[in-house]
Amino acid sequence: MKKMNSEKALPLFVSEDTIQKQIDNDKKHKALMSLNRILGQIEGIKNMVENDRYNVDILTQIRASRAALKSLESKMIEDILRDLINNNNTSSIDKNNNFDELLKMIRKIDIL
Repeated sequence: MKKMNSEKALPLFVSEDTIQKQIDNDKKHKALMSLNRILGQIEGIKNMVENDRYNVDILTQIRASRAALKSLESKMIEDILRDLINNNNTSSIDKNNNFDELLKMIRKIDIL
């Protein structure tokens, strides 16, 4: 029979803070991976210009980089909206502040 190591026991309860931090770390990691990919695309465009590549090919790569940035922006907006909407433990004052924050964000990204 194996002896169990009680020092390595997992907690029976994981706090919401711990779960939220893990989710935030995951979102951060995914965003950084996307940004690194985009930086690689930009470096590729720079190299194409330096090497006098065909302009249509360069424009194609610029378009792809813009699409990648737009995709990252959309994901970040989605995360912000989800956080604002799913926060049920807020007072009416906090909900109004969340609404104001949402409007401010929307105006910054030129939707309104």
